[in-house]
Amino acid sequence: AASDVVFILLPDELAPGVYQEEISPALQPGSALVFASGFNLAFQRIRPAPSLDVLLLAPRMLGAAIRALYQNGLGFPSFVSLEQDATGRGWPLLCALAKAIGSLRAGAMEISAAQEAYLDLFVEQTVGPDLAGALLSAFQVGVEAGLPPEALVLELYMSGEMGRSIHAMAEYGFFQQVKLHGFTAAYGGMVRFMALDRESRQQDYRQVLKEIQNGAFANALELEAESGFPSRRLLEELLEGDNPISRAEQRVRRKIRLPET
Repeated sequence: AASDVVFILLPDELAPGVYQEEISPALQPGSALVFASGFNLAFQRIRPAPSLDVLLLAPRMLGAAIRALYQNGLGFPSFVSLEQDATGRGWPLLCALAKAIGSLRAGAMEISAAQEAYLDLFVEQTVGPDLAGALLSAFQVGVEAGLPPEALVLELYMSGEMGRSIHAMAEYGFFQQVKLHGFTAAYGGMVRFMALDRESRQQDYRQVLKEIQNGAFANALELEAESGFPSRRLLEELLEGDNPISRAEQRVRRKIRLPET
């Protein structure tokens, strides 16, 4: 009740209930609400009063890394938006907050809360599952063909080479980073890439984005929360279960000093 600035740093699926019951009744007119995710604004799960400033400050970085980068004098990009300017002072406050957490050492991009939510969900539900599926499929096929599982997980991601290739995309460009690899890698990648059915994948992606933008996914998530999160047990079993790829990772960690991220 005494705060001028209130950060909403709760999980998307839990924030509306907490906001309605505990936060909203205590807010004073002229206070600023700062969201780290555009989800609840985009899908109107939270509807701030007209007397409040509403800001989006959404770092494009894992939460734990934000503090580490700040302490090392480094920055990270953020998406920012002034969603509601009740006081007329919202924009300078937003810039000050972005600077204070260290983001402006790198820079910020202005997009709406809805666009931030669509982008975040879209990548999580397209590139993320496809990448996970590709890694798991390669591991399974490689093991079936007699390749050592420890060598597979090391080659696929544990060595850090894949992560550095992704980082090189950011530093040099999506296509330019290919020049860092040998011709054999570039040629093989080009041949297999050209054979992919990208049109079919794009059609799937369009459907995913449509279901995000029309609120179908947000409605499904709300139903999941109202039902007591029945899918959580399945997710935990997938993440914590005893499986070949996790066992291979453990054996690699016991024998090899992996590069620090």
